[in-house]
Amino acid sequence: MKIPISLAAACLGVTFFLAAAPQAPPPTGASAPVAAIAPGNRDLTTFTLFKDKQPTGIGAIQVMIKKLDANAQKYSVDIWVGTRHMEKKDIYAGEPIVFYAANDDQPHEFLVRHVLDDRLEGRLLSPRPLPPALPQP
Repeated sequence: MKIPISLAAACLGVTFFLAAAPQAPPPTGASAPVAAIAPGNRDLTTFTLFKDKQPTGIGAIQVMIKKLDANAQKYSVDIWVGTRHMEKKDIYAGEPIVFYAANDDQPHEFLVRHVLDDRLEGRLLSPRPLPPALPQP
């Protein structure tokens, strides 16, 4: 039985912004989308984000918590990447939010590990900038 890719991604709990180019299917398992982003060429930023009325900067993005539910381990956030605004509602802890910034070829990954009464704890994986090109002789 074949399952549509959109249904498979929904079952794995993965949220994507801006569809990526078609790639080979990822390996099965709940950690497959996270494993697809190689940590060797990424900057890892861990964060503790408190609920506030102003957005907080994490790496190259701005995040503001809208709602927290510690019992259900769910949260709602607003994310700003450059001039683009995304609103994500009722996301579970451990569910990655994958998105592309304006000029990046590789995606960013926003992952919340713990939802507490007044804060979120997690990590942001961002692509490293390319090293400068060597001058031609």
